Amino acid sequence: MAKFHVRARTVDLLGRQQIAGIPTAISELFKNSHDAYARNVEVD
Repeated sequence: MAKFHVRARTVDLLGRQQIAGIPTAISELFKNSHDAYARNVEVD
């Protein structure tokens, strides 16, 4: 299974430059995790 880590800076950049807002960016990260068949996803 794929395992990846995302730093807060990445979420910030996604939120500001490509996606309408931070909540949407976080949602996209969860969707991408699902598409990658991730077993665990955490947001802290």
